[in-house]
Amino acid sequence: MTFWKLGCRWGKNKPLFLNFITQEQIVIGVKTKKYNIGDLVLLTDGHTAIGVAQVIGPKSELSEFPEYENDFEENKIDWVEWVNIYKARIWCFSKQDNFPYKLQQGIVKINQEAIKEKLLGLYHCCPVN
Repeated sequence: MTFWKLGCRWGKNKPLFLNFITQEQIVIGVKTKKYNIGDLVLLTDGHTAIGVAQVIGPKSELSEFPEYENDFEENKIDWVEWVNIYKARIWCFSKQDNFPYKLQQGIVKINQEAIKEKLLGLYHCCPVN
């Protein structure tokens, strides 16, 4: 299992797209950083961890989801060929479970053991669908 971080704003001063991905039960990836089934993705808003997603489906090309084009436009997410979609189970943290995660840049692997342990602990407390 690999641990990832996905910032839920597609750049500085862009809209938070957490509601969109939660409603659709998807996570967004890019071709250079591929998730695998079972990976955990920490969802953040700036420097705050706000949820977790478990990848449950293989990578799909963005072009397979024309119904998302308006949502991408509304959330100012680039509609480009290097963006991928993965089916996921998403749980948003309660306010008291939110925690700081200082790394803010885009989609990255999480290497800090303390963050991995915290994420696993919160994930195991999530309700099973």
